[in-house]
Amino acid sequence: MRWKVKLVALIILVFNSAGAKSIESNITSTNNEIKSDLNEVSNEIVSDTSIVSRKLDARDTRWSYYYMGRWVWHLPLWFLLYFVWYIVFCTVRSIYNHTINPDDYLRKRRSIDDWNLNQLTQNVLSKIESFPNKILKSYER
Repeated sequence: MRWKVKLVALIILVFNSAGAKSIESNITSTNNEIKSDLNEVSNEIVSDTSIVSRKLDARDTRWSYYYMGRWVWHLPLWFLLYFVWYIVFCTVRSIYNHTINPDDYLRKRRSIDDWNLNQLTQNVLSKIESFPNKILKSYER
């Protein structure tokens, strides 16, 4: 915001001043002030990022935001791994004990003969034809 004010002041000086030397000195002083302002802002940004990085470094050594130990932090991971292996074991055991027969599921998926496709298409087409009549009757009420 300050550089905009300085730019307006510079424009006013250009139009109101009598000599070219005063204009050049004003321009150089304004440029020097803008450069110093930019240096101050860049130094503030650098100091802010160093503070943030120091906070992150301190947090990384504690393994989490709540300063839990590594073992507690890894508990969900270990639970997930053991649970997956337990489910795989139960599935393999049930297949081995013949409580699950994968061939039955595959055969049911492949067989379309049991479906009576003609009756199914007739039902679908009749519902499609009756749909507009039902909608029109509901809007006439």
